[in-house]
Amino acid sequence: MSPTTCPRPADRSRDGASNRARPRRRHLSFRRPRPRRVGSPRAASLPPSDAEPSIPDSALSTLSQQGYTVGEVMGRSTASSAPRRGLDGQGRDVVIRVVDLPCGRAGSSALRRLADLRVLRHPGLVTVREVVSLPDNRAGVIMDLVEGAGLDVVLGARGRLNVSWLATLLDVLGSALAYLHEHGATHGDVSAGNVLVAADGHPVLVDLLGSAMETGTQEYAAPERLAGAPASSAGDVYALARLLTECAGQGGTASRRLAGILTDALAEDPADRPSARDLAARAPQLGQASPIELPDGARLAAGSLRAAARTPTRTVGSRLSLRAGAGSRLRTKGEPRKEVGSANSTGRGPAAIRWGRRAGAGRRRTRVWGLAAVVLVAISLAAWGPAKALVSHRPAWALGAVASPSSPARSSASASAGALPVGSPSPATTGSSTVRASTPTPGGDGAADMVSVVVGLADARDRALMAGDAIALAATTVPGSPAAQADTQVLTELLDSGEGVKELHTSVSQVAEVRLPDDAAEQWAGARAVQVTLSQSASTRSGPAGARTVPALQSRRVVLIVVPEPWRVADIRTVE
Repeated sequence: MSPTTCPRPADRSRDGASNRARPRRRHLSFRRPRPRRVGSPRAASLPPSDAEPSIPDSALSTLSQQGYTVGEVMGRSTASSAPRRGLDGQGRDVVIRVVDLPCGRAGSSALRRLADLRVLRHPGLVTVREVVSLPDNRAGVIMDLVEGAGLDVVLGARGRLNVSWLATLLDVLGSALAYLHEHGATHGDVSAGNVLVAADGHPVLVDLLGSAMETGTQEYAAPERLAGAPASSAGDVYALARLLTECAGQGGTASRRLAGILTDALAEDPADRPSARDLAARAPQLGQASPIELPDGARLAAGSLRAAARTPTRTVGSRLSLRAGAGSRLRTKGEPRKEVGSANSTGRGPAAIRWGRRAGAGRRRTRVWGLAAVVLVAISLAAWGPAKALVSHRPAWALGAVASPSSPARSSASASAGALPVGSPSPATTGSSTVRASTPTPGGDGAADMVSVVVGLADARDRALMAGDAIALAATTVPGSPAAQADTQVLTELLDSGEGVKELHTSVSQVAEVRLPDDAAEQWAGARAVQVTLSQSASTRSGPAGARTVPALQSRRVVLIVVPEPWRVADIRTVE
């Protein structure tokens, strides 16, 4: 037998259906090895799974031993790899997917790539909570569950998106792709069917896990992809530009504005396309971003029918898609960073799992959604609305108002904003600690440089806080500045509490250089002002009392005052 092939387990047919007789239907409480979960009201309330027999008993048993309860299929697919609702050991809603892996080294490599997805934390990317190794060359992928609707369904209901919603798509999805590329991975299948719009209007890119056989959707694929080239960051940029063009429709203000913004992103030569980070920075040119409004139930149902009735979308194959172990491994912190925008020389990165794909679809796919059209999807996002009862680690960058010592007439609340105890609510900001929204200065190379500066500082700061490294944290701020004082107090309080922080990620988007406030120009020579949107993912705090999850912080618009040689943050001010 060839070392690259392996026998198919007896309990699984080629299309994922069972080859053995199984009980017709079983409730989710049938496997409860953990005593604390027996008779759980939450688990008992989950409906039985119509497609549950297609999941092998060995996989169900292992998932149960890990504390997971498998529920009903999401959508109409009955394939063994279809996404299913589930519960974890604490009774929290999750999405569970059982994924087939190749045999031998290729399977081990694929499992490592799936496990690497757990480090990704971005409001615009689906969050993978855990990857469980299962018998018979399978893996269980556990993701968070949130309500939302597919972008293809929203388009089916509305026909097109306005400029504010398009600006949100460009900003969030562009930043998400940039984050993915900066971690050494590519998406490979950016399309309307792989974007979910959460109930609060925040778009999230899904489809991070699928097979290397499914390497793209033809109508969004870049020319080099159609010619058989592997997935690349440049290909992702092209696909995003195609998606935005589709969402804008033909004619109208949105279409005209996009035409000028996306010209180079749709270039035939991948080398001529901008990076995802640079493309996302153009979002303000479209208009003021706002959450995407979901249509009412009746219109969503109609949109669902239109999306399901579309011609099945062919996937684009890659010459490298069948190579054992093809794909890029996600860069973990500390590893060398690949050049943003470069092609992935090792083939496809973390591959995609289709939502609602029919069993036996092979290399053709139909996007199928339930008639209710408000589907439960696995996504992680930063809330647009006000944060409620936050009890969290709140670094100064997320707090917003930190006034300079030279700012006149500071209120006591704003003066101490950066030194709030961990878990305290944000202070009411005053005019002395805020700046009015400014018109971005001309872009050019300087603006692009500022994107790299701010993203690098945010990443370095996150790593320093997670490591509890005072020296590394101090290297991100100007000594004696308001930002330095605030960070010192945050780290001191964190260390005094005996708790550590894990999985902290501050996302930077909508970066634009603005006019430097006069008081900052007087205090810091060579300083520059950069207006950004900051959001912070959910994180974990652990200490003597155990571990707890801290919810994501609300996105907020701030102006960072940065000083060169080397670039460091001096002040953070909220935007009116």
